[in-house]
Amino acid sequence: MNVLYFVHIPCCFGGRVQGRPRAAFALAPPPAAQSVRVRIPEEKGSDVNLATHLLFDGFEGDYQVAVVVSNDSDLVLPIEMIRARLGLDVGVINPHRNARPFLQKAASFYRTVSDGALRASHFPDELRDTRGIIRKPVGW
Repeated sequence: MNVLYFVHIPCCFGGRVQGRPRAAFALAPPPAAQSVRVRIPEEKGSDVNLATHLLFDGFEGDYQVAVVVSNDSDLVLPIEMIRARLGLDVGVINPHRNARPFLQKAASFYRTVSDGALRASHFPDELRDTRGIIRKPVGW
């Protein structure tokens, strides 16, 4: 994420937590299906952080048009409120193929990102800042 600061793009982050729910073995026939604890990593808080910044910055008059890169339908209400109460445009760019119809309807404009556009928008494999070289992770 250092590279985003390098090009002066502000970021707000959520956190990652490991849920430990119980789940049944997939191949065990009922009624003998045993359950075990499984780890399910989840992202928490980023949608709330983004919604808070959108609303606060909108009320402060810090933008005329906001663009959200997300496919999270939890952002529908904040986007609707900003458009209805503040009269500001909020566009959504969906980085995934599966569209969220309510998110699409809430937005002033809606776009998806093609695979070609995504590939063309990658940063170089290496960037240099005052602290050294920032390298793209293997497999990206």
